[in-house]
Amino acid sequence: MNIKEWIVPIAFAALTTWALNHFVLDHFFGHKDGSNPSGKVSFVAPVEDVERPLKVDIDFLDNEKKLEEKTLEVKTSWVRLTFSNYGAVLSNAKFTHPSSQTIDMVQTIDQPSFESREQACFLVAFNEMTPYYYQLVDQQQDDEKITCVYKNRSSKADIEKTFIIYKDKHQIDLVISCTPRSDAEDSLQLRVIFPSPDMPGVTYDEISSILVNANQKFERTASYSVKQQQGWIRPGLFGADNRYFAHALVHDANRFVERAYYKQFGATQLLSIVESGQVTEPTTWRLGFFMGPKTEEAIVAVDSRLKDALGYAGFLSPIARLLFMLLKYLNELLGNFGLAIIALTILLKLVLAPFTFGGQQRLEKSKEFSKKLTYLKKRYKNDQERLALEQAKLMKEGGFPGLGCLPLLLQIPIFISIRGVIASSFELYGASFLWIPDLSGRDPYYILPMLVVLGMLVQAMYADKTQRMMFFVMAIVLGAVMSNFSAGLALYFFVTNVLTLIQTQVAKRFSNNNGVSVRVR
Repeated sequence: MNIKEWIVPIAFAALTTWALNHFVLDHFFGHKDGSNPSGKVSFVAPVEDVERPLKVDIDFLDNEKKLEEKTLEVKTSWVRLTFSNYGAVLSNAKFTHPSSQTIDMVQTIDQPSFESREQACFLVAFNEMTPYYYQLVDQQQDDEKITCVYKNRSSKADIEKTFIIYKDKHQIDLVISCTPRSDAEDSLQLRVIFPSPDMPGVTYDEISSILVNANQKFERTASYSVKQQQGWIRPGLFGADNRYFAHALVHDANRFVERAYYKQFGATQLLSIVESGQVTEPTTWRLGFFMGPKTEEAIVAVDSRLKDALGYAGFLSPIARLLFMLLKYLNELLGNFGLAIIALTILLKLVLAPFTFGGQQRLEKSKEFSKKLTYLKKRYKNDQERLALEQAKLMKEGGFPGLGCLPLLLQIPIFISIRGVIASSFELYGASFLWIPDLSGRDPYYILPMLVVLGMLVQAMYADKTQRMMFFVMAIVLGAVMSNFSAGLALYFFVTNVLTLIQTQVAKRFSNNNGVSVRVR
């Protein structure tokens, strides 16, 4: 093979890799930009029915520290929370990881600096002159929940914030009682602010906005596509998520929220802001928030609408959920998710074995059929009647072998489902295997992607000469793609390649004349 014959497949492989990453993978696995259905769902401020612009800045009443910070730590079976009297906010949140062998607690909220205090979780901001220093006035607990109460008196209003932390589910309620001052000069509006999950140790994280709009449609938009001047009127659910966690307002029994919108800070982080209407009399609202990992058990216990935020949601979710249940069972049986992925791959190969062997036989028949058909065309190229007769005999004796692509078509939805499960399941976060510290992240040494490439090249050695170039191109494409995928998925693909090679050799050994019993006379 000369150099010119190498240029075309290499260029084709590079183009295919780019197209696969930017179009196919982004379509199936990327974030869906929220579309605006018909109806009064969202707006770009200002508009006629929402005259005031979106307010993302906060003016604090007290710009200098005048009280010593006092923190309150709350522990349950699922979380360790730290509250601060500075703003009466949630300053730190660390969640338990019961299934990881290497990670005990996962932090998603860390207290911002004094200069960045407008980013604090559950900060209640006024439209003007927001109070910042609160007093802890009550703390109690029972079998179901833990409650702590903070109060502040300012020139504009008296504010009481009650946090209710449930012991048996990933829910935090915020009860806000506001009594505006009758002598206040300006009207009063409240905003509740909470940040997206922040996990600095997670590589290749993906922050997205999540919401249920007025038409009850779930929308999920990558942070870089969120429009800063877009707001939503009374969304049914509102917040943000990353690969493993979600922070979202899910319950608004007293209709606190009139508008909701986002503010971007840092490279990819989002602040979710929910805003009340005008407050003219003493009012109490109760807001319920989901704060926790994106596992089905945690989500269903609080609000099942968040299931659409799972990485394996969509039309293939039934297959993904079934595979995930099997993967978790194998992990409990074998004690390691890496071994569970290998065992799951073997089981899937066994289930698909009848289709694979049948497809291999049909492929061999197809190649033999093509050879005999080419021979007949050359032999009877000057006798069209005899050629038609011999072709008819060939079809009658051997039949048309088919394309043999059914096994590949069956593997595509399985591959898509497994990719979603492995890449975004909290259970696999921090799951180690051999040299890999986290199966849901990339292979730090790129060993598995290289093994995938090596496996494809070995298959090329045993393939027909006409197919070797195809395997070479696939090796380049898969090597580039797998280097960006999770290590668990690369492990699945490598084991699949090994098993495919074994199946191919077994199929060839047990085939009878390549499955073709026709003769050309």
